[in-house]
Amino acid sequence: MEEVLIPTLGDFVRMRRTRAGWRTQQELAECIPCAPGYLAAIEQNSKVPSEKILAKLAELLRLTDSERRHLYLLAETTLPVAGADLSDVRLETVVSAIDYPAAFWRHWRVVASNEAFRTMWPGLSEATSLLVWLLADPWAKRVTPNWEWEVEVAVGQFRHYAAVAEHRPVAEDMLATLRPYATFRYWWATNVVYEYRPDPRRRVWNPYGGDDGSGAETLLRLVDMRVENSELLLTLAIPG
Repeated sequence: MEEVLIPTLGDFVRMRRTRAGWRTQQELAECIPCAPGYLAAIEQNSKVPSEKILAKLAELLRLTDSERRHLYLLAETTLPVAGADLSDVRLETVVSAIDYPAAFWRHWRVVASNEAFRTMWPGLSEATSLLVWLLADPWAKRVTPNWEWEVEVAVGQFRHYAAVAEHRPVAEDMLATLRPYATFRYWWATNVVYEYRPDPRRRVWNPYGGDDGSGAETLLRLVDMRVENSELLLTLAIPG
């Protein structure tokens, strides 16, 4: 069984270095520029690079925006962001009063959902996490036309989540439940990272549309709103 561990800065830099075509640490170090021993220490998790080195690594490793933010999180460094910060959305209503499928989440687990949400995604509200539902609940494949892609995105988002220092205890507990699933181990080993869903829309089959699970397909736009000063996230699924 492949080893499944919380991501570290050294592992991420080493894998992305080889994937980007840098055959040796010395080749990459010369282009940063820094001493080969400095880069080796980063890959061995014995040194945290400066912000300048992190920026150069992100450039030379050809990281996407999500991967770049992931790099900074692993280094426990605040990523420089241009422009004003967006305030968290204040929520003053309970989920049952919302007409669209809606649910409150905390650390990957649904903590409250309305009837429309439970009808659209059977079993998800009772699952220990979104990933466990995707991997273990037969309903997940029945209602998700592009199931493989949704698993890839969820694993990538979980990797990004696990890079945040304060999330580590929860992430460790989640990994313990996810390690037995071969599909999870496969995607985890690829080092895939998504900060956000690449497409805010989610394709869903009507769970009660037919015995073969091929009921009418619905395209939903997911809107996420975080409750201020908390780990609560509200998701609305709006048609269209």
